[in-house]
Amino acid sequence: MATTSVPADYNFPAQPPVTNPDLYNPVPTVGIDYAHLPGTFDPAAIPGANPGPNIVPAPGQIGSVPINQPPVDLSNIISMLAQNQTSLQASLLDVMAEVARRPVVQAPPPPVLSNPPPRGNSIKLRNARIFNGKHSEVTPFISEIKRLIEFNASSFPDDHTKVLFVGLNLKDGIPVEWFNHLEQSGSSLLWNFNNFLAAFRKKFADPSLITTADQRLDQLKQTGSVHYYLTSFMEIASHLDMTEQTKISRFMKGLKPTVKDALVMIVNRPTTLEEWEPLVISIDTNLHQREIERKIEEKLNGGKKKKDWNFNTSNSATAPHHMVLSP
Repeated sequence: MATTSVPADYNFPAQPPVTNPDLYNPVPTVGIDYAHLPGTFDPAAIPGANPGPNIVPAPGQIGSVPINQPPVDLSNIISMLAQNQTSLQASLLDVMAEVARRPVVQAPPPPVLSNPPPRGNSIKLRNARIFNGKHSEVTPFISEIKRLIEFNASSFPDDHTKVLFVGLNLKDGIPVEWFNHLEQSGSSLLWNFNNFLAAFRKKFADPSLITTADQRLDQLKQTGSVHYYLTSFMEIASHLDMTEQTKISRFMKGLKPTVKDALVMIVNRPTTLEEWEPLVISIDTNLHQREIERKIEEKLNGGKKKKDWNFNTSNSATAPHHMVLSP
């Protein structure tokens, strides 16, 4: 057998011991057996050359961790969980109490629409009557056209659309020919609804009816309530073409003197007859109520009016002054 020469100062490092003496049998820490040197190399002299015994874990162990662990104290864990639950319930009650103490915030009201929706959207309206050119149909036709336009305001955004709507409800013949002439000549009446209605009345209304209506309006006077007077005034005025100021002037002319006197005190005077109506009705109602109270007072005083020299300035200067002399 061949031999290998190894220098005398050569030495294999020792194999480190296993850290867990319970699992492994420690290998002796030895160096080179110099008894076999020099001249021959004995593998048995090398540490670790001989395999050690089979490494088998001891019963009850897996690796370096024992299987048998100390028993867990479940009572302590249950106690800790119960304490945590009690603490959470207390915190929840505190939060609920805080929420209950806070003021209730009302939801903001829905936004108010500045312009109400058109009233005709959900109403099924019939078609307007067809104007046949008769004098007696002028006023009913115009009144019906105005009502249909009012209930379908969204369909008539401007005066020109309103005028065209009237043209669609004219019967063939003189009415349609008159309207076609306005379109062909490019008349400005097609762009002003009020002026168009005035021209329509002038063309198709009975001239004698207009004259009669004007005379009736001059003779109309308030003899009862303002409600009755206003109804009569509006019925007659529907046959006439008047500006808003003319309507107001002729309406005021027929009122009772007491109502006129009360209206003199109005500072911010309305500019339309529609705005005057509730104001005049309120004044007339108050005056009527005061008249009833005055009659009751006269009846209680034996049918005689009680003179008040403090307020009757016209008689205060000429009223006799009686002097009572002591005897």
